[in-house]
Amino acid sequence: MASEGYPIGRPWLNPQCRKPWSQPNFEGTSWSTVDKTFPTEDSILSYLFDVRFGNPSPCPKCGRMANWYRIRSKRCYSTNCCGGQSIFPMSNTLFDKSRTPLRDWLHIMLLFSNTRSGIAGHLIQRHFGLTYSCAHKICDRVRTHMALIEGARQIGGPGELVYVDEAVLRGVTTPHQKGTGRAIIMGMTNGESVATAIIPNRKIDTLMRVINDRVVAGSIIVTDGFSSYRRLAEAGWERSVVFHSQGIYVNHEGRSQAAIEAYWGVLKRVIRSTYLHMSRENLWKYLGEFNFRYCRRRQSYRTFWDMISQFPPLPATHLPPQGLDYVPRRWREDF
Repeated sequence: MASEGYPIGRPWLNPQCRKPWSQPNFEGTSWSTVDKTFPTEDSILSYLFDVRFGNPSPCPKCGRMANWYRIRSKRCYSTNCCGGQSIFPMSNTLFDKSRTPLRDWLHIMLLFSNTRSGIAGHLIQRHFGLTYSCAHKICDRVRTHMALIEGARQIGGPGELVYVDEAVLRGVTTPHQKGTGRAIIMGMTNGESVATAIIPNRKIDTLMRVINDRVVAGSIIVTDGFSSYRRLAEAGWERSVVFHSQGIYVNHEGRSQAAIEAYWGVLKRVIRSTYLHMSRENLWKYLGEFNFRYCRRRQSYRTFWDMISQFPPLPATHLPPQGLDYVPRRWREDF
């Protein structure tokens, strides 16, 4: 049952959720807007139930449509069907088994959506008066939530330019090894959206597999002169080359690698300034969090509302979804 206190569907289209700033589309979302939209814990729980299940929704036991009502003593909804079935809206989401107030959760998610350089656990600890272990767990769940929504994004389209490159990220910690290591990231962008994948090496087969999985057929691939891209034409891809080794940074067609190089610059500055280092098993979460904001950088008023538009189930382990990490699992601890 939808409440009149918050917008359903596309909240960013509601003029009350946006402010007439001097730079349209870059205003973000203010806490005052969120506070008015979700004034109480009950309003957040009602919104969570509507987004995940809807009212009426099927009975989990018999499958018949039923009307649900709130149990005030618990964070759950119940129905008279089949002897009183119950649904816990927070179960199997980033809020699962959390005693932190839901308004604090939304405030933290708002900080993640409005920042440019990421949020550290110590900031959440000081800002909300939490223990560091609690703040760290909340930040990890919010990053996982953002990465799951972002998913394995497809880039490009027929006749559209897609800029492809690889980069080495340092400051990646690996279990059972001292110090920090590195990870190889492959990036693809059309100038607006970006997609990344963690790869074990820069061999031909690895790069071709990622391109075939993540780039839409018919796109024009813009790469540097790296030899591992030489099979693109044989595989049916149209390729435009920028030979950096020859001192050429804009080729004869007027194309360059500036779009993907700018992405690498921003990503590495965020890692150096905010996170310093990341664990290898959580790297996909940090990349997903950053990509979630980066793909909405020119429509920043949508970022927070996209974060709460769906609540995918959290994975039981740290393993990333398919298409985000191409390093074989048996190699990850030693990579």
